[in-house]
Amino acid sequence: MNEYEMPQPPSSLLEQEAPGLFGSLKRSCSCPEELALLCDSYELSVKHRGKEEVGFTRKEGVSYNPRPARIGAILIKHYPTNSLSAIQRGILACASELPQRYQRSVISILNPSPACSEEELAIAATLCLDDLRHLHLRSDKDEVIEKLKSRAKTMINFMNEHEALKDLYTILSAAVQRYER
Repeated sequence: MNEYEMPQPPSSLLEQEAPGLFGSLKRSCSCPEELALLCDSYELSVKHRGKEEVGFTRKEGVSYNPRPARIGAILIKHYPTNSLSAIQRGILACASELPQRYQRSVISILNPSPACSEEELAIAATLCLDDLRHLHLRSDKDEVIEKLKSRAKTMINFMNEHEALKDLYTILSAAVQRYER
């Protein structure tokens, strides 16, 4: 860019709200269509309450990464397959009012079991990890801590046999231990 060119404004909501994640995705996507699909998924999630965090209290004016962006970033960093599907489904799983036609892709993530695929377990563990990492922001922390710890321990048990989930397993285990002290 020469000195007379103006920088391009962000072209998507994802780029505007989570430029770090957008940059990571731009570098890791194999074609522009993949990046566009993830940007569209982010917008869909946000449109259907993906950024809402019930029970959270945040200071006015303090910037933060929205939950769908945090989930995408954790998956990129800690789930080695770094698949388009995992990132897309993780972003969509944040939406509390996802349209029916998209719900099938996230239902097993929101209700994990040992029968879940490795990808589904990775996304469920990531959601659980994010909940624990942000527990300090919840106004209802005392009411939900035991439920969150129990859910995390269940996830840890499900993940134990999956080598690709070793990093998430370690991080989630450490998060639980932090709250058991």
